[in-house]
Amino acid sequence: MRRNFHFLILLLGLAVLQGVLTQCKRNSEENSSPESKLKIVEFHLAGIPDKNIVINHAARTITVQMPPTLTSLSLKADYRLSPDTRLVSGLPNGELNVVALSKCYENQRIGLASTGSSSIDPSVQYALIAIPSGKLTLKPTQPLEIELGEGMTVNVPVENLYGSEPLVDARVTREGTTEKVSLFREQTPNNCVWFIKGIVNQVQVATSRQLQPGRYSLELVQADGTVVPVSQPLIIKKGKARLGYNQWTWGVMANEPFIVEGFNLFESDVSLTIIGKDRTYRPILGDFAADGTRFRVLTPALPPGNYIVKAHQNGQEITCQKMSVLREKGQPVLLSITNYGTCSTFEKLSLSRAKRIDLYYNPITGRPAANRVQLDEQLQFNRIDNPAETYSVPIVPYVLAGPEAPAYFSIPESVPVGQYHVKLQVKDPNTDHLLQSEPYERVIDVQ
Repeated sequence: MRRNFHFLILLLGLAVLQGVLTQCKRNSEENSSPESKLKIVEFHLAGIPDKNIVINHAARTITVQMPPTLTSLSLKADYRLSPDTRLVSGLPNGELNVVALSKCYENQRIGLASTGSSSIDPSVQYALIAIPSGKLTLKPTQPLEIELGEGMTVNVPVENLYGSEPLVDARVTREGTTEKVSLFREQTPNNCVWFIKGIVNQVQVATSRQLQPGRYSLELVQADGTVVPVSQPLIIKKGKARLGYNQWTWGVMANEPFIVEGFNLFESDVSLTIIGKDRTYRPILGDFAADGTRFRVLTPALPPGNYIVKAHQNGQEITCQKMSVLREKGQPVLLSITNYGTCSTFEKLSLSRAKRIDLYYNPITGRPAANRVQLDEQLQFNRIDNPAETYSVPIVPYVLAGPEAPAYFSIPESVPVGQYHVKLQVKDPNTDHLLQSEPYERVIDVQ
């Protein structure tokens, strides 16, 4: 009985030993899989001490402690791989772009594959993780200056940028106030990409938000909420005035105000002149925005027709645009014949028959597509020396001229040589009556 018991114990021991050996063999087989043999044995980056680079094969990571500043955004990489291993991705031209190490992006990865494989896809990847040597610190040596405009940028010298928490916001406070204003219109983690532009040891602060000229304090905010103050002030300066896209160029009503939008439009600097064929006007301007983005114009009692508007900044002309004073709201507007331009002239325009002529207009109440005979939109030629003599010329409208192509027309040979006033005619979809623009400001000389 005792001998049987010992024998049973022996059998149990052998069973346990066999299980352990089997598991060890399985683990050994797993550890000897082809992927487990693909390794980065050594990794070096120019300008970074080897002691600051740690390879973790189990986690397949390479951790790099970045210095406070770098000499270049591209670091030469030297490495040694395990036998039968080749590099397939992550180090183009043997260099590492440190911008890719920003936490604004996913970890940069170095891909490996077997030399016996022709695949371009990596079998193993090592993640590159950058950590800073200290706190992110902004190091400007003089006041920062931005000139107001559509897009504004300023570069700020910095230490410990690479590997730090990414920047996601920039806030300014105008001198003499306490309100903090974000330079971003929307707060999202993706804002971090705006700070990373290709200048080594610098962050770029970019914004389209318009501010009043003056002196501001500036602070940057990291993704973890850390606020990094800028030691130097931010100076917002006036720039060159510019008008933006303004719908008033399509037409305004006399004695009704309209809004002019743009940049650097300040009351003390900007004036407007409205030029007609026989007279020049200086309209009343008011309600200037403190940030210079708009002002209001009270249209004088102008007769219906086309006018030239010239804007000046400190006496210097900055732009010239056409403006149509409408007889009634919804009236079509004939913007330009032959070429599109924001300005115009009252000089005679010579046109040849039987040739394509580009045309730019705003039908306003016209149908979105022309009918088969293309008479929804047409030009009326009215002979100056015989006003009763008129000719209708069909327009090939925008919708038929092709994607992004201008509308066009061709003067037929049936239109006699001579000088004409030209109007745009658009069929009203509700009444089928023809709506007419004011006469084009230039006399058309048909040749």
